[in-house]
Parts: sequence; structure tokens; C-alpha cells
Amino acid sequence: MAKSTTFDQDQVLQNAMQVFWEKGYHATSMQDLVDATGLNRSSIYNSFGDKFNLFYQSVKYYQASQKSLVNKWLVKSEGPKEAIRLLFKGIISDITDQEKNNGCFLSNCTTEMANESHEVRQLLDDNRQNMEQLFLDLIHEAQDLGQIKANENAEQLAAYYFSSLQGLRLVGMLNPDRAYLNGIIDKILC
Repeated sequence: MAKSTTFDQDQVLQNAMQVFWEKGYHATSMQDLVDATGLNRSSIYNSFGDKFNLFYQSVKYYQASQKSLVNKWLVKSEGPKEAIRLLFKGIISDITDQEKNNGCFLSNCTTEMANESHEVRQLLDDNRQNMEQLFLDLIHEAQDLGQIKANENAEQLAAYYFSSLQGLRLVGMLNPDRAYLNGIIDKILC
């Protein structure tokens, strides 16, 4: 008879994610994960398979939490152009409100793991495509309302916004000053 799971999987993923986020995949040991999750090694292996799969599940957990956060920011907007601005402003709040300024977990994973794991690369590229599609939908809506010039190439602008968002995350690790980051947003969205 299989042993039932007696732990909160979301809490374990959140705790593991924090360790991977702070240390990176390669610098995180199994002992770090045991300490952070409160599970013994055999429970981690039985529940998640191995360190890589726990990492992968942690990345997916973070991605889902970020999607929820983005949706929360977008609900507050009164139109598509404002939605784009609120998304960037939300990222600034996320950067400046962090206790530790570890950057974006997805950006960190891109620099550490995208060239090492096809599975992680695919997950990160799916995230890029989803964010670019979100921007594209907002840009088209803003163009229809005359908030963004109709002759602007929407696909290129969506890719620009995504890359700018990633750059903002990286710059925010070095200088988390809200006024400084707001100045960058003003240039991006001018």
C-alpha cells in the first residue's frame, strides 16, 4: 500500500523555491532543501523524484504565482495602456518590497539553466510567449482606442515591452530605488 502524502505540497514548493531563488540551482544542496522544507531526503525523493524535478516544480510554482500577481495588477486598470503601465509599476513594487533583492526567479533561472535543460528552457520560453501575447493583446486594444499609434508594429512593441520588463528586473537587483526605476518606466512607455 502506498504511503500517503502528509505535508503541504505548496508550502514545500514555496520553501524550496526560496532556497533555489536565493542560492541558484547549482549552489543548492539536498541538505539545504531538507532544512528548508522540513522533509527528509527520502520524502523529497519519493515525492519529487530528484533535486532537478523539485527545482522544476518550484519554477512552475513561481510562474503560477507571478501570473496570479499580474492578473491582480491588470484588474485594477481602467484601460489597456494603463494596464501596461500598472504591470510595470507592479514589477517595481515587487522589486522594492522584497526583503532580499534576489531579482526575478524566472530571470535568474534563464541565466543559470536555460542552456542546461531543455525542460527549463521550454518553460521559460512559454512564459516569454505568454507575456508577449499579453502585451500584444493590450497593445492591439490600445491601438483600437487610439492610445497607441495604429502604425506601430504591435509584435515588435510586445517583444520590446517583455525585454524591457526583464531588464527592469535585472537593473532592480542593482538599484532598487523606486524613483530611479520609475524613471526607466517613463522612458520605456513614452
